[in-house]
Amino acid sequence: MPRPIAKKRFRRPPSRHAGKEEREVPLFCACLGLTKGEIEAAIAEGATTIEALQEKLGIGTGCRTCLPLLEALLRGE
Repeated sequence: MPRPIAKKRFRRPPSRHAGKEEREVPLFCACLGLTKGEIEAAIAEGATTIEALQEKLGIGTGCRTCLPLLEALLRGE
């Protein structure tokens, strides 16, 4: 069962929830409106595990469909 906070996230469009302007860059995490570049920046700042990225960005805590892509990114694929 999803955590209540995750359910609340999905009540608004991702870009509005993330506080970002509309953009044409493909989203890596649609739930939070995160791009690959934002995730790579967090990795460069030291968030080098899924758990660290979840703590820093919240990625992978909503619908979780980005987790396989996130795992591949962390493996350098």
